[in-house]
Order: sequence, then structure tokens, then C-alpha cells
Amino acid sequence: MSTLAIAPIADAASARTAEENTIKTQAAKEPFDRDDADLVVRSSDNVDFLVHRLILSMASSMFSSMLSLPQPPGTDSEKPRVDVLEDSTILDVFFRVLYPIPDPEMSSLSSIHQVLAAGMKYDAPAVVASMRRALSQPRIMEDNPLRVFAIACYYGMEEETRAAAEKAVINNRVVGRICAELNDIPAGPYYRLLKLNATRKTNKSKSSGLNRVTVDFTDIGPFCEPTKGVSAPGARRPVVSIEAPFDSSDADVILRSCDSVDFRVHRPIISLASPIMLQKALNTTNETDPASGAQIPVHIMDEDSVVVDALLRMCYPVAHPQLTDLELLLDVLSASRKYELKKAEEIVRAFWPTIVASDPLRLYLAAARHGWAAEAQLCADELLRKHNIPAITALYHPDMERTSNRWYRHLLFYLDELSKAATGARTAHFLSIRSTDDGMPCSIHDKTNECASRYPASVITVMPPSWLVPHFAKISAALKEKPHGSVLGTNSAVAKAFLTAVVADIPPCHYQKQGPPLAGKALTSAWSTPSGGKCTASDTMSWACTLLQKYAEKVDEAVQKVPFNLPTTSTS
Repeated sequence: MSTLAIAPIADAASARTAEENTIKTQAAKEPFDRDDADLVVRSSDNVDFLVHRLILSMASSMFSSMLSLPQPPGTDSEKPRVDVLEDSTILDVFFRVLYPIPDPEMSSLSSIHQVLAAGMKYDAPAVVASMRRALSQPRIMEDNPLRVFAIACYYGMEEETRAAAEKAVINNRVVGRICAELNDIPAGPYYRLLKLNATRKTNKSKSSGLNRVTVDFTDIGPFCEPTKGVSAPGARRPVVSIEAPFDSSDADVILRSCDSVDFRVHRPIISLASPIMLQKALNTTNETDPASGAQIPVHIMDEDSVVVDALLRMCYPVAHPQLTDLELLLDVLSASRKYELKKAEEIVRAFWPTIVASDPLRLYLAAARHGWAAEAQLCADELLRKHNIPAITALYHPDMERTSNRWYRHLLFYLDELSKAATGARTAHFLSIRSTDDGMPCSIHDKTNECASRYPASVITVMPPSWLVPHFAKISAALKEKPHGSVLGTNSAVAKAFLTAVVADIPPCHYQKQGPPLAGKALTSAWSTPSGGKCTASDTMSWACTLLQKYAEKVDEAVQKVPFNLPTTSTS
């Protein structure tokens, strides 16, 4: 049996050598073992499926096109063979759906995903429809709503994506949950899933008295096709007049921008800067050079004249352009990558710190896409400098629709790690406020007082003095949202509340022998006009300020130790 020569649908299924054809194979289960079959499809694990060309041609446009091509001499015209990349388990389900026999039961989400991928690859609508129904099975949806969401979203199945999103939110399976398929979708749909999760509410039913979880899709929009309502940036004004050196009469190539501006350049310089720039042009024609009257090649580019001018000035020994416009910088970066202009890319990268404050989220997405870890972290830190974490998660940019969710999830993961470091969730902060020999003033005269324990020389942030637990909880909540020592600055709201509480507290040394003042009575003169060695408001204020200062130092120290570790495309 000869191998069908057209196996472009499977890169690995090109012409086999004689040695490869000696590989042991086995026959597929019925009904794919019939003698009246006229085509053999061999799986990646060497199982031969005997199938009928008519069925495959009607069910799959890919197979139809492939089988309509003429076969080379020596091919078995009665029963040619096609080798594919899918294994026998996938093919068995694939063919059973196409044949006039009952569809197999699908209980594994992984299998559904694999067969769905095959259906999409071979353009087999019946297989795709069957797998869409399988995805929507109540048990599959209930057990794996987040995976169903990612798989359905990847293939643009809005109805299934929406249903899975609702199920994931209602079942509280979004925050803190991950799955590999989430890395395969753009950041935009995941952003909308988190936005939907923020609408989650639990209400008690008046009729049954049971809790009922609801979500609100009002401002969410479609998950899979969100760009319909996104306006593209306006076209830039073209370069009005070409300046040296791109008006040279001795140029041997013309680069024509998409807005019809001609740049006269020199092939040796362009070839040195990029070995593929001229080959990547959309179209090449020969025109009469108005300068010499001779024929000159004209390469049509799909970039506008402003971008082309900036690119070329980075290739020539002239002053480089100042890329202070964000749109231009990103377009130049995209073109630099496209044409493999290494020097231009280095120049763009050098501008990153100077422009990061203009739109740190968008610049983070761009840096992450290009694998620039240092620049991506710079953008992430700038985001945190300008916003707290809830505000960052609410930010959106249309570039999220073309950026892998891998990078967006990493940003959220990094921010979460900063929160854990700042709050001491990973390692509690030990605050050394003063020397143990340097106690509160009253302890010098009275070693039995309680002030030393009420305002201790050291504090572990997760185990503060009991009377300060509520205030430390508020500090922790503030640090969770903004993991930075500045949160504890004396001008911040949470710091002011803490200082107010400490100053309002009456040190034990003022009522240790006579008991605390009665409610509603004025404080004794011992507090307002201290005598002896008793503690004053100034003493407790000093203690509280030192505590906040030490706390802030520990927070910044812990946050700085959090690694950024931008993932590669092979890691999650």
C-alpha cells in the first residue's frame, strides 16, 4: 500500500522511507476495518483506520481538498494512505461522529478538547458541533467551569464561554484557580471574567431562605469578540517632505510607505541592518527613476511614512529619532521585530524608562510579549506606584485582546506575591522598636507596671498586643491593596488612625493603683499633667511612630525580595 503524497495537513506525514513503512501497525476497531473502505488513515501511534473517501470528503473540506488532488505514480489508487498527527483515540471519536453510527459518550474534558481541536483543524463541522454539545454537558461544566471557559473562548464559542464564565463565578472557581488552558487565550477575556467575578453577590431567597448567588453581565460585553466596539487609533499625518539622506540621487532602492511616501535608500546599508527587510515588503516593482532615468526597484511596505522614516534613521549613521510618542514607539518596535532590525530594537528598548509613566499597563503588555523582563517589571512597579491593586485589576487596554493571558496572569500573580510579602503572609515581620533596656518612662520607677507589655520593645506583626489587633488588621488590609511602605507614612489615612488610637489610649501606669477612670468622667490630671515617671502622650506617640517606621522598612525590604521571573512561553 502506498502513502498518499498529500499529507500537508500533518507536517510529519510527508513521504515515508522504506524503513518507516516497515513499522508495525494494527487495525482499528470496527467499523473502521471494513474491506470496502477506499482510504487508510494512519494515526500517530500506528493504528490504521479503513475509512470511506465519500464520507470524509462530505464531512471535511480539508479531506475533500486533499483527496481531490492527483496522486503520483505508484500510489495505490484503490486504497491510498494518509498519515496524520492525531493518535488513535482522537481519530476513533472523530470518525465515529462522522459515520452514521451513534456518537461515543464523552466523559473526559481533555478528550473533548483534543477532538474539538481535530474538528477545527480538518474543518469538520459535525465534529465541532458534537464537541460543543459535549462541552456543555452539566457534569463537565460543573466539574471544570474554568477549563471549559478557556477552551470555548480559544475557539470563539461565545455561548459556551459565557455559560462557563457564569458557572465558574457562581461556584467561586475563578480567583486563585489556574489551569493550563488559560494561557492559550488572550488577556482580554480573562479580564472580563475577573470583572464578572467582581459582580458576584450572595442573597438570601425570601421564599426558601436559602442563599442564592447571582452575577451581573450588564457591563461585561462579549468574551470572544470584544474588538467590535474598540476604535482603532487614527492615521498619522504622513511625512511632508523627505529629508537627507533619503532623497539621495545615488540611491539604488526605493522603499514606499503605505501612505505613498518614497524613501530613496541604499541596498548595502539596508541589507546590513536587516537581511530580510526587502524580502518582507508586500510587493516589489520596477519603475523609472526620475533622477537617473534608469529602472529602480520599488519595495512597497505596509508601515506608514512616519514609522519608515524612524526605522531608517536607526539604520543610517545619522541622528536617531526621539520616540516620545507612545503609539509611534510601539509601531516602530513592532516593525523592528518584523524586519529583525536589532539595532532599532535596542534603541526602542532604551526609551522604555523615559516613557513608562505614560501608560504602564500597555507598556507592560508590550514588554512581556517581547520577553523583556527588566522592562516588564519596571512597568509593573510603575503601575503599583500610581495605583493600588484593585485599581490595577480594573485597568483595561485594547492591546489585551492580542496579548497572551500568560503575561497578564503573571502581572496579577506578581502583585499578589507583593501583597503576601507586605502583609507578612509568607513570613511575619519582626519589628524591633527600641532596646529592651530602654523601656517606657514609668518602668524606670516601677518595674511592676504593665506599660512595657502594652507598648512592647518588639512586635511580631501577626501577633501584636491584643488591644491593637483591630488596628493591625486595618494596616494589613491597606498593605494588601498597596504593598508599599508609603502606606505607613504618617500622612496616610491608616497611619493617622493608628496614631490616633495609640495616643487616645491611657497607659496603665496612670491607673495601676487607683483603677481606670469611670466612663464619662474626665481624665485625671496625671494624664494631662504627668508627674513622677509616668508615661505621656508624647511617649506613646513616639512609640507608635517608631513602630510605623520600622514596619514600613520591613515592608519595603520584603517587597524588594519578591522575584519577578517573567515566564517563558514554555512555563505557566
